[in-house]
Amino acid sequence: MSAVFSIGLSGLQAAQAGLRVTSQNIANANTPGYVRAELMLTNSTVAGQGGVVVEGVRRAADAFLSKLTQQATAASAGAQLRSEALDRAQALFGDPTDQTSLFTALDRVFAGFAEVSLDPGSSIRRASAADNIDRFFSTLNGVAQGLQDLVREVDARISDTAARAQGLLGSVAQLSLQMSQSAGEGADAAAAQNAIGLVLDDLSKIMDIRVNPGRNGGVEVRTSSGLLLVGEGVSRFSYEPSVSDYASHNPVMLIDASGSQIPLDAVLRTGELKGLIDSRDGDLKGMAEALGGFAAAVAEAFNSVHNDNASVPAAKKLTGRQTGLAASDRLNFTGQAVIGLLNDSGVLVDRLTLDFDAQTINRASTSTSQSFTNQIGPNGADGFVDRLNAMLGAAGGGAASFSGGLLTLDGGANGVVIQQSASDPSDRAGRGFGQFFGLNDLIRRESPGFFDVGASASDAHRLVGGRSMVFKIMDASGAVAAERTVSISGALAAPGSTWGDLVAQLNAGGAGGVGQFAEFAFDASQGRIVSTPRAGYQVELVADETVRQDAGVSVSSLFGLSHISRAARAGEFAVRADVSSDPGKLSLARPDLTSALNTRVLEAGDTRGAIALNGVRETSRPIPGAGVMSAQNTSLGTYAARFGGEIGRRAQQAEREAGAAAAVAKAAIDRRASVEGISIDDELVRLTTYQQSYAASARVIQAATEMMDLLIRLGA
Repeated sequence: MSAVFSIGLSGLQAAQAGLRVTSQNIANANTPGYVRAELMLTNSTVAGQGGVVVEGVRRAADAFLSKLTQQATAASAGAQLRSEALDRAQALFGDPTDQTSLFTALDRVFAGFAEVSLDPGSSIRRASAADNIDRFFSTLNGVAQGLQDLVREVDARISDTAARAQGLLGSVAQLSLQMSQSAGEGADAAAAQNAIGLVLDDLSKIMDIRVNPGRNGGVEVRTSSGLLLVGEGVSRFSYEPSVSDYASHNPVMLIDASGSQIPLDAVLRTGELKGLIDSRDGDLKGMAEALGGFAAAVAEAFNSVHNDNASVPAAKKLTGRQTGLAASDRLNFTGQAVIGLLNDSGVLVDRLTLDFDAQTINRASTSTSQSFTNQIGPNGADGFVDRLNAMLGAAGGGAASFSGGLLTLDGGANGVVIQQSASDPSDRAGRGFGQFFGLNDLIRRESPGFFDVGASASDAHRLVGGRSMVFKIMDASGAVAAERTVSISGALAAPGSTWGDLVAQLNAGGAGGVGQFAEFAFDASQGRIVSTPRAGYQVELVADETVRQDAGVSVSSLFGLSHISRAARAGEFAVRADVSSDPGKLSLARPDLTSALNTRVLEAGDTRGAIALNGVRETSRPIPGAGVMSAQNTSLGTYAARFGGEIGRRAQQAEREAGAAAAVAKAAIDRRASVEGISIDDELVRLTTYQQSYAASARVIQAATEMMDLLIRLGA
């Protein structure tokens, strides 16, 4: 009979435990991070009769689904942040149909030249055309600054996110300790387990993690690549955001319990940190460089035409742009260019033909010729500028000079017009004489706007000694593999040291060169230094203190070897100051310099130059690759459309990827919730079951009691 009482009592106890667990589940149905508790029961035998034993309570946690959910949410969080960054970047460029967008501003530039070609004498239309160009570059500068502001914001979020992850790691360590203590005392650790699960879910959004059972009932947390985050100790994050535009960013460092520092950027696969880093160092960086290339392409397209045009009356003095060249550099032009000298009435009074193949300057009025050497500046009296200065002086009191990287032509009493030869146009690295020196540029930048400078490897580099360049080398995973400093010292600082010598030093092995990670070469066709990273490496020039004597420019700004030199162009182009202040100096005429001398070749109503400027939209030209844009041979109008399309395509693709990742994450969360979550209906069924079990067990005890009473009475 006692066995019956034991069976009934065990049933009552099991039912009571089940009611407690079920009630707890129902009460926590809406508690974030709560995992459904399950009662664990086993059969027992008491004096040959069956019974039930409460083994304990366990969480219905599924390790596989938990890991799957954490991976999916990490991927979704990273994709979402990248999509948000690209969406905001696209908004900076504007909707092409919007009147305030960058591409609409370019359309207004073309429209302005179309209108001024109808009446080039109209001061209102000239002013409007110049204002349209100013507004375009102002808009472009605003987009460039907006991208840098966005980069800094993303960089600050990386710092904040790393700090948030640090706090979560501390919480994980504390909760893990509580779990260990509860396990050691035999106490219920469900509360700590639920809490740590919630923290780990938050941490998994920031970075991809792997959770393993730890010692004494706690947990061990690692990155998916295996770096220890929480174990015997807690790892720390270290990161300082950059505050300057076009900055080179350091990696987020993981400092483990032993003090070892490991770059985290290279080992992250998904999560918010990965999405932010990819946005900053990939998408936004590529867009900034592409915008710089776009600005340069627009400037060069208009300058190539404007340099063949003339204002009315023709300017008496033309001052070129900063070329970055020294007077001792080789001239390196081929073909022919023509300098026309016009009086105030627009009459062609003299003509100088620059024949760079024959290395002669021919004066039409006297049929005289002077030879020059293939050198820009002084070479006895035979340098190009020396001979040109003598010829201009003889032709009307003019002069030519080259100083600080700038070429200046002064016509004296006459105006100066420069044009390409129609049959054999001059060329240096793809640009004509006037365009290369920027003698009549419409759009100007203080430092070189293009990097195909047409230099020679045998030109003296003329870099100030004691300066250096610092290169950062990343391996295939993105981790910083090394830093190399190339110094202008020793033989490289000698007066006769050349660009070829600099290339050799860059290719040197060891700490003084970068040859182990990249191959540098002097591209003779474009006259510039280029680099090709070796397999498995990325090389970035992060600091450049070099200065070229006379010109005052650095190696990176001359050849475009750094991110800042390529991207910063977008914020530095502007309409030439004198044209902006006086639109009457806009060169809209196209005189015929092949005309006979003493012929009037410049008229106020000449529309040919304005028509040519408007024709820039449809004229095909080679445009170098930059950032997210590949090299192309196309018209400026088509390139602008492709650029806008590429920005939109990337933003749309990122949005699709974020949507797909979110769908996968939702499916994983739903699947996990179906196993670990609370279903009120299911719990009510269990509640009813346990109530009925309780009642049944009570009836067993009641029946046993009645039977015992009956037996006692019978025995009496």
